Amino acid sequence: MNDSRRDTYRETTRHVDIWAFNRRVSRELLSWNIVNIAAGAVLSTKGVLLRAIGSQSIGWGLINIGIAVFGQKAANRRRESLPDPDSPDVQARERRNLTRLLAINAGLDLLYIWGGFRLARRRGAGPRTVGIGIGIMVQGLLLYLFDKSLLRDLEPAPVEKPAFEEPIGSIGMTHVSDN
Repeated sequence: MNDSRRDTYRETTRHVDIWAFNRRVSRELLSWNIVNIAAGAVLSTKGVLLRAIGSQSIGWGLINIGIAVFGQKAANRRRESLPDPDSPDVQARERRNLTRLLAINAGLDLLYIWGGFRLARRRGAGPRTVGIGIGIMVQGLLLYLFDKSLLRDLEPAPVEKPAFEEPIGSIGMTHVSDN
């Protein structure tokens, strides 16, 4: 089929086990922020500007690890409290809730970037303040990319729609054609 004639639409039946997805999110957040803290520790041995950026890596890393650990515990408790956590209705509801939370977080991430930029560009800001602002922007950007990636993973998969349908005979049946 000619690529210019492809038409895609969203399939709504793609299944993502929301509980497994939550475990994956927590593992990735935990792993990434262990590296974040290590990088911050290395930067903290450098000059004033890099030390300030490093302090943000350490601070945000600790907070994100707390979110990963307590978020997974909360998800486990939630799963255990439901009569049928694997039912399609529960899975769909939990998926919608997580999607909403990630979308809100992505918006907040953009505010972190903006706030860090404003701080770094503040009139009379010294290297420490500039470094803190840059550190906030970096952390906001990393969180934004993480949240958007997770949102993309929760989206229904695009499925190719037939290019067009040709009628067969006079009884109204159709034949899908790739031409």
